[in-house]
Amino acid sequence: MQSVQSIFNIFRQRPADLFFSEAQRRYVGILARVPLSSGLLSGKFTRASTFAPDDHRAFNRHGEAFDRGETFSGLDYEVGLQAVEALRALVPPKRIYQRATGRIRAAVFKAGSGDFGTIHWRLPA
Repeated sequence: MQSVQSIFNIFRQRPADLFFSEAQRRYVGILARVPLSSGLLSGKFTRASTFAPDDHRAFNRHGEAFDRGETFSGLDYEVGLQAVEALRALVPPKRIYQRATGRIRAAVFKAGSGDFGTIHWRLPA
């Protein structure tokens, strides 16, 4: 095996704890899937956002059609929106979320060690 795909983003970090070191040991490449959590991390969605009936973000929020983790990284949509709002405080004005998630990920990477840290969320009440 030369490479694998795994859902990995700021909300789904379990592969970093369980899988990345083993993949590195075996020289297997990793392709991060759903890096923006089905668009949730774009910062463009609100409670009023709607999706087409054939869009998995409309019909698979609770795993009705396939694995729940494929849609919004398994997060409840409302919780995801709250987390994105919490992230806004970490993003300088006029920065896009794609850059911000990379900067936040880099901040938790232990430089030079090859190990990743864990982000613990404290969502607003």
